[in-house]
Amino acid sequence: MIIKHRILLSIIMMAIQLTYCTHTEQSIPQMESVAIIGNDSIKINEIDSIIADQLFTLRKEALKSLVSIRLLEAEANKLNIDIKEYINREIDKKIKEISQVEISKFLSEKPTIDSAEAIRYLISSKKYQRQNVIIDSLMRINNVRFFLKPDIIKRVDPQSLYGNSLTSSKGIEVYIISDFECPSCIKAEKILSGLYKKYSNKVNFKYTYFSGYIGSSGLASEAAAKQGKFVPMHNLLFENSEFLYKDSIYYELANKISLDIQQFEKDMKDPNILKNMMLNKEILRNLGIYSTPSFIVNGLLLDDEFAVNYLEDIIIQELVKKADLSRKN
Repeated sequence: MIIKHRILLSIIMMAIQLTYCTHTEQSIPQMESVAIIGNDSIKINEIDSIIADQLFTLRKEALKSLVSIRLLEAEANKLNIDIKEYINREIDKKIKEISQVEISKFLSEKPTIDSAEAIRYLISSKKYQRQNVIIDSLMRINNVRFFLKPDIIKRVDPQSLYGNSLTSSKGIEVYIISDFECPSCIKAEKILSGLYKKYSNKVNFKYTYFSGYIGSSGLASEAAAKQGKFVPMHNLLFENSEFLYKDSIYYELANKISLDIQQFEKDMKDPNILKNMMLNKEILRNLGIYSTPSFIVNGLLLDDEFAVNYLEDIIIQELVKKADLSRKN
């Protein structure tokens, strides 16, 4: 639903104020007791650790709302109009008229709602969809990137997880949990490819395939790995992501990197490869990973939608820790 500019701004300011007050040093020191039970006490950092996920979610929503407003305001300024007029012109007046078919379908699914309420809901839904289309487009045009990261990052043990190495370094270990056919993963690869080159001598990047089902792209990458050609196949799969629906594309790519086609075809159908991929998928789920792209940096799990944008910061942080440890030893 389109939220009026003034109301949306007030919601955002409330969210930002809440976040600011919670984490400002002047408010409550992290180790200060906020409750005493006999000889025991509860510290503020204990509370923060419990609500960390909710706080991060609140920050994300406030940030995305604020970015959306800035983008809409910028477009309105170009036309020399205010944001309300821009929303009215580009969103409210450009939604398709509600048809009787849509109303009837909605009422059949929600029989307790009357026609007037159904029409209001359908109009609001279309406005919301139109708004999202415009904002998504503006984000792409303006190359918007979010760097917000959670205060507390979950730690996991990836010891039993396997991945194919993208770099040969014996430095810190970074798992790239991704899917060749996932739109977000394809977009993230543009950033990741730069990191592979930049940190190739310091970071052991490992690619771990993860998808709702084991697709041909995942099998093709493992079949190529059997012949020592995972990296070139990985690169070609991302470069040709729009064609991965075609069965023939995998053999075309295999030919490009001079694979033994007979062996490649055999490995694509190898039940043991499929079994290992399924086991890896189960390990990922046991680690609490359900989305792509996600990353594990020296055991730190980065699995939110902004993770690829602050991945380099976490890598640098872990490299500094490693260097400090080496100096002490």
